[in-house]
Amino acid sequence: MEKKIALFFILLSGYTFAQGINDCQFNERFEEDHYFYSSPPSENLSTSELRKKLVSSIFSLIRTESKLELTNVDGESTSDFSQLSIVKAEAFLINPSQCQKDDGTVVIYISKSVFNSSFIAEYSSKVVLLKRRINSLLLSDLRRESSFLKEDIINIKKEFERLKFFLPFANSISDVTYDSEIDSIYESLTELEIFSLSIEDRILKIESDYLVMDCKEALQQVSSISSVELTKKQRRRLKNLRKNIEVSCRLAYKKDLKLAKEESSLFNNLEFAVYLQSYPINTSSELPDSNEFTLDSPFLAGRLNYFIGISNSGLRLGPYLRYFYLGGAILSDEDKSVDFSDSFSDAGLTLRYEFIKNFLQFEISVGRSLNEINPLAITGSEPFNFINISPGLILGTSKKLSFMFGIDYLAADDNSNYKYVTAKLGLNYNIEFKKINKNEKKNLKGKYEIKD
Repeated sequence: MEKKIALFFILLSGYTFAQGINDCQFNERFEEDHYFYSSPPSENLSTSELRKKLVSSIFSLIRTESKLELTNVDGESTSDFSQLSIVKAEAFLINPSQCQKDDGTVVIYISKSVFNSSFIAEYSSKVVLLKRRINSLLLSDLRRESSFLKEDIINIKKEFERLKFFLPFANSISDVTYDSEIDSIYESLTELEIFSLSIEDRILKIESDYLVMDCKEALQQVSSISSVELTKKQRRRLKNLRKNIEVSCRLAYKKDLKLAKEESSLFNNLEFAVYLQSYPINTSSELPDSNEFTLDSPFLAGRLNYFIGISNSGLRLGPYLRYFYLGGAILSDEDKSVDFSDSFSDAGLTLRYEFIKNFLQFEISVGRSLNEINPLAITGSEPFNFINISPGLILGTSKKLSFMFGIDYLAADDNSNYKYVTAKLGLNYNIEFKKINKNEKKNLKGKYEIKD
C-alpha cells in the first residue's frame, strides 16, 4: 500500500512539472543575455540534473592551468575536484527559468547579469574570508604539531584550489582581476604550511623543491630555520643546501641575463674601418704653394674604434686608433720642400649620433698623431705632431656593415702654420656586444640574490 502511495506522488509531481512548464518564447538577444542549456526529450532529466547541466555549461571554458600548483589533498584527482567544484557552484543559480520548445526540448536558463553578479559577490567574499583565516592562523599561538592546525590547513588548501579553479571565470566577468589576491593567498598559505612542518620536514621540503622555487624564497626558507634547533647533521645539510641554491641561482641569473641582453636594444660595438684617402690639400695661408701635398695617387688608412652605447639615445662614444699608410715619400720628384717620409698613426675619441635609425649617422673624431713628423727636409725644421679633426656621415647600421665618407683636417700642434685637408671614403665592419641598463641588471641580481 505504501509503495503505491509513493508511486502516486512521484507520478503526480512529474505530471505537475510537465503541466507547469512554459512554452519557450525567445527574443533575438536571448543567447547574448542568458546562460542556457537545452535538454533534448531523450535525456528526460530532472530539475536537479538540469541545474547541474546548466552550471557545467557555464563553466565549460574554464582552464585549470596555473602557475600556482598545490598537490591534490586526500587523493582527489583533478577531474574529480573540478566536477565537485562545479557541483558546489550550483548555489550561484538563483531561480533559473525553464521552458519547453515545440519538439519537447527543455531549456533551462538564467540571466548572465544576475548570475555574474551573484558569483562575483560570493567569490570576492570567499577571497577576503580565506585571507583573514590564514592570517589569523599565522598570528595564533598554535604549535606546529597541533592536529587542529594540520586539519585546518587541509581544508584551507581545498578552498584555495576552488578559488584558483574559478579564477579564469571570475576575471572574465569582472572589471578587476583577482590574480594578485590569489597570489597573495598562495604565499600566505605556503608560509602557513612551512610553519606547520617539523625542522626535518622543512629541510626535506626545501631539498626536494628548491630547483623549482624562486631563488629569494628558497634562501629565505633556509635562513628561517633556527640554528638553535638543528643537529650537527642538519647544519651540514643546510650549509650544502644553501650552496646548491646559490649555484642554481647563479646559473638561472646567467641564463636570464643572456636572454635580457639578446632582447635589449642597447649594445657596445667594436668597429674596423678601411678608408681610401684623397690627395691632401694645403690650406696654410702663409705657406707657399711649394708646400702643398702632390701625391701621385690616393693612399689607404685603417681605423679601430670601440663605441659605448649611451642609453637608447642613439648616441655612441669611444676611443679610436688610426693608421695612415703613406708608403714612403709622398711628394713628387720635382718638389721635396715638404716630406712625410714615413706612415704615421693618430688616436683620440669619436662621437657618433644616429639621426635615422639603421640608416644615417653623423660622427666627429678628435685626435692627435702618435709620432712626430718632419715636414721641411731642406730647412731642418723641428718635427711636430698633427691635431686631427674628422667629421663624417655613415650610411647603414652600427650593428653590421656601413659606408662612411668625410674629411680629415690636419693641423700642426706647434706654432707653425701647417694645415691640410683630405677627403675619405670607407667601409666599416662592426662586431656588437649586447648589454642591458643598470636598473634592469640590478633587478635581475635582486631576483636571484646575486651579490657583487
